Amino acid sequence: CRTPPRPYVTAIDIEGLREVDPDDIEDGLSTAESPRLFGLFEGVLEYSLYDRNVLARDLQRIERALRARGYYEAKVTSARVVFEDAYAVKIRIRVHEGRPVRVRRIEPGLSRLPFDVMLDANGAREMADGDVFEGERFEADKARIERVLRDEGYAFATVDAKARVDIAERAADVRYEIELGRRARYGPVKFVGLSEIPEGPVRANLELEEGAIYNESDVEDAQRALVNLGVFSTVEVVPDRSRPETGVVPILVRVRESSLHTVRLGGGARFDVLGLATQLQAGWEHRNFLGGLRTFRVDTRPAV
Repeated sequence: CRTPPRPYVTAIDIEGLREVDPDDIEDGLSTAESPRLFGLFEGVLEYSLYDRNVLARDLQRIERALRARGYYEAKVTSARVVFEDAYAVKIRIRVHEGRPVRVRRIEPGLSRLPFDVMLDANGAREMADGDVFEGERFEADKARIERVLRDEGYAFATVDAKARVDIAERAADVRYEIELGRRARYGPVKFVGLSEIPEGPVRANLELEEGAIYNESDVEDAQRALVNLGVFSTVEVVPDRSRPETGVVPILVRVRESSLHTVRLGGGARFDVLGLATQLQAGWEHRNFLGGLRTFRVDTRPAV
């Protein structure tokens, strides 16, 4: 093992957590345990060096991470750096987790939505009364509600999510304010980047028709369909939601064509008591043969 330039970290122990998994907290730290080869040997792969300034920032990260998980009273009470020898250090961090802030009430703000949309949007929420108030789940619920609205054609809908946290009462009140806007339809679909490949078959695979009701999931499916054609190195299907007053969402499709011709060469040999055998593999493929995205392939395997 090579000698490290300065002390390295052999272990990090976070003590005092009852509900939060310490591994989840450690994953977000810059200070990390040095990796071990086969879980046994240190210094073979690399060292994770100890830096007290980095550790000080990590202690602040621990408190922020716990607050984001609803533990607003959480505080790092101590941090010890134990030198096992001249180079190896073990870090022990003590945390007071405290009691979590829980959701007291949720005002979903869905009453003005059409009944079927209201049911879907309400079902998209995962956070409920009595749950620990977690910032990530709060933001994720907002994104899920927006997604439901856009899948129902409301491309210009906005969801304003607000949370009022009462630390003294350890309670959070959540409110969603929704501006539905007009139900949108697809506008013109424009392609950028097509050269050898004809537009017709690509447009047919896209399956987004001008004038149809907008659906965000269909836009994502369209992008995957173009990727699966295997003729583009990059694909972007971009909805333009910049003009909500029109109720129309134009679609821009940016592509970069990959090479349509592929030559494959390979071979192998086998030698044993019975003799020597060799084999060659060769092939040629065209993924836009005679236009229309037809695939034509020729393979041959001469052998001796």
